[in-house]
Amino acid sequence: MLSTPRITGLLAIIAILSLVVLWIYREGGEDVRNSIERQNNEAGDLSDRARIEFDMCLDSGGVWSNSTRKCARPPARRGN
Repeated sequence: MLSTPRITGLLAIIAILSLVVLWIYREGGEDVRNSIERQNNEAGDLSDRARIEFDMCLDSGGVWSNSTRKCARPPARRGN
């Protein structure tokens, strides 16, 4: 049979291994969260740039084309 010191040692090894596995699991989750946060920040930056370009187009009298995502100037007006 197993003696008390062996049982205690076995439980200590299991506890240490469990803590290591838990630490690795949490670190992996942190990496995923950081990756998602970086992607969200990049998407926000792209959205801000697109909104600024859109606003500048309209402010300068242009017409925004959603298909090309560029500013198209309206044709020059002719006097009647």
